[in-house]
Amino acid sequence: MNSISITEQINTQYRDYALYVLQSRGIPNFYDSLTPVQRIILENSPSTFHKTIGLVGEVIRTGLYHHGDSSLAGAISKLARPFGCSFPILEGDGFFGSPVNPNPSAPRYTSVRINRGIKEIISRHSDLNEQNEEGGHDCLNVEIPIGLLTHIIGIAVGYRTNILPRKLEDIVEFLEGKNKVLKPYFKDFSGKIYKYEDHENVWLLESGFEANSQKKSIRIFDLPPVMRFDSFMEKIVRKLENLGVEYKLNNNSQSKCDITLWFYKSTSAEFTSLSQVVKKLTQILVKEDIVFIKEGGVRQFDSVKSYLEEFKSHLEHVKLKRLNRDIQNFNQELEFLEAKLKFLIYMSGSKRKNEEILEFLTQFNKTISSRLSSIQLVKLSTNHIVEIQGEIKSIKEKIKTTQAAIKAQEKVVRLLDVVPVKKASAALLVTSSQPPVRNLHSDIQIFEVEEETQTEEKEEE
Repeated sequence: MNSISITEQINTQYRDYALYVLQSRGIPNFYDSLTPVQRIILENSPSTFHKTIGLVGEVIRTGLYHHGDSSLAGAISKLARPFGCSFPILEGDGFFGSPVNPNPSAPRYTSVRINRGIKEIISRHSDLNEQNEEGGHDCLNVEIPIGLLTHIIGIAVGYRTNILPRKLEDIVEFLEGKNKVLKPYFKDFSGKIYKYEDHENVWLLESGFEANSQKKSIRIFDLPPVMRFDSFMEKIVRKLENLGVEYKLNNNSQSKCDITLWFYKSTSAEFTSLSQVVKKLTQILVKEDIVFIKEGGVRQFDSVKSYLEEFKSHLEHVKLKRLNRDIQNFNQELEFLEAKLKFLIYMSGSKRKNEEILEFLTQFNKTISSRLSSIQLVKLSTNHIVEIQGEIKSIKEKIKTTQAAIKAQEKVVRLLDVVPVKKASAALLVTSSQPPVRNLHSDIQIFEVEEETQTEEKEEE
């Protein structure tokens, strides 16, 4: 066994491991914005409700998932939970958690199915997906980056991804050039979301907040989905205890946060000050880290808008791939139809023996001869021959139209490729050079990806 220096270890084996973690674990892919585990879950999700534990088994049976069943069940539940997303990628039957109690029921008690709209998006160009060495897909050819519909959190060596969900309609309109607003959106969240100052990737999420100066009461409802209810309750109680004020807390929370604070003995000035303190506790700043894997390298964007602008260019390549595959399919179908016409004419000429028919079929490839062999006797008619002649004429027109579309699309793609997109080096494994948000805004709670991930890992354990 040959020994190597630490420098060589870092430059070769550690770098290889780092790139593996980036591409195969936590960081989403540019082309569908899905992490590897999300992708394999969606590709194996049923169209009708099946037990969540059954989907866990289906994914593991593929041999493409190399981690524990507990973490896999957690990933499925995240895609099926009715909060923390803008659109239900998976639809769930059973308890998948709530903003107050995020822990779902055991996977043997719940069922899931893939959302019909998501299935259509995935299926539309599924024949264009390319298999990797393991037999899976590194990305899916889709017209809408599906991962943006949920809160994407991922950590890998030197990089992290933290992207808030966007509304499906907003994404579609932006890609069509009809919409320039891409504010984060959480399904059923009645709080407020603001762009913070001039930052394109920093957002202030605010809970529902009502202060009644006459009754000296404060009602807090609907916490931001990125804020844990139990942590918030501990924080607000600790803050009020440290301030030494007398208060009463009514907790009416069920699936969502709904608490009321009463400050009977506070003066008007004290209540105003307390309201400002409490309101800050209900706010949270989220700095988005828009990081993706693209063609074996790392692409980091300053906003979701800039990511989708580059995704638009990718869509033009998808269109070209779609046209090329369509014409390939048309040519194959034309080849079959011409063989079928020849076969029908041959069979309708006179009564044929089995040996003669088998000999005739040897001139065609296995796929065509198999399809010809399955033709029903009722199809061996003059009328059907005329129908096939019409189909051949129609498919030739489709081929002609598609060839023209391919030439036009190739021009579009060539124009896009004239100005290459600046790519980050795949070997550049460093964190973002942007200053942390906490240094700028230390008075408001900051959402930390690392803390969220550590909490999830403890729950899985």
